[in-house]
Amino acid sequence: MTGKGLLSVVVGNTPGARGAVVDALLRAAPRALVLAVSIEGSGEGYPTVQRFVSGADACLRDTVSRGATGDPVVILRQDLLSLRRAAGRVHVVLALPEDLDVLPFLVELWQARIGSGSLKDYYDPAPVVVGVDAASFMADLGCVHRAVRLWNGSDRGEPLTPAEVAARQVEAADAIVVPEAPQGESRQAAGVSALVGHINRHALLVAPPSAGCVGAGLPPSVVQPVPYLADDTTFVPLAPGKVLVNPEYVDVDCLPEVLNSWDVLIAPEPDPINERLLEITSMCGKWLSMNVLMIDEKRVIAERHHTGMLRALENWGFEPIPCVLLHYAPFGGSFHCATLDVRRRGTLESYVE
Repeated sequence: MTGKGLLSVVVGNTPGARGAVVDALLRAAPRALVLAVSIEGSGEGYPTVQRFVSGADACLRDTVSRGATGDPVVILRQDLLSLRRAAGRVHVVLALPEDLDVLPFLVELWQARIGSGSLKDYYDPAPVVVGVDAASFMADLGCVHRAVRLWNGSDRGEPLTPAEVAARQVEAADAIVVPEAPQGESRQAAGVSALVGHINRHALLVAPPSAGCVGAGLPPSVVQPVPYLADDTTFVPLAPGKVLVNPEYVDVDCLPEVLNSWDVLIAPEPDPINERLLEITSMCGKWLSMNVLMIDEKRVIAERHHTGMLRALENWGFEPIPCVLLHYAPFGGSFHCATLDVRRRGTLESYVE
């Protein structure tokens, strides 16, 4: 690890599934602290956020273990900062409640600012690990199949069902643990594996951990920092077989072999933005011109001021749509950073083996 702490995020579609993952992580990283969270209340006003720390000394537990009413992201961010300050290079396992739509929550947690910095200044992220109770996940296939509305472009404004929340959790996972099913329920576990392949084919499906072995079933990478790449201005896939790279940050001769058949497009030198206010307030570097948003395989939204990038996109066969979003630079990004897709059309595809 670096001088930062390490933050593992755990969630499950049932409390038991979440607990099984936490136990497995603690066998792999016995010195880790667990910050377990429940969020109670809905409708008007802020919810009550209950937090409990285990694996720490009594003083540290008393600092964080209590209830509070407010924005859960703000509360947990401050808890994590307190643990980092008190315990140094601490490994925290953040166990989130089973009814949480985890992906947008984590985006906000990591991006939200702490004073003059963000959570990334204090912690390295470990892979997101999701526990799936097969019986609960497969209990209502019709309900699970309704989760298609999450990416088919429709939005009826209805609260997510438990099965839809579970599907969203699987979509956000880097690794998925299916606790060993009771005798006679192996077909349910097989059904979960099939559904996981449709929802998130890149997640690592981990064998059920064994209580008799230290870290059994969990590869070492699950309790290690995730390699971080600021891909919005470094390495930007634009379409099947086409990737935009930053010539200052990427050695094109050292790209993975899987990209040998791809068109590697070298980003042009960005156009200078000579606005005094942006010079003072912007949190971004000059390569913000690469922070574009693909609508489909041809159409791309790009910053109007970066005429060099617009011309390059046209020369490469794309259809750029010039728009203005320079005022977003003080928040740290442009079109791609400012967008979180929560409704999708089409099917899940993979463009590399």
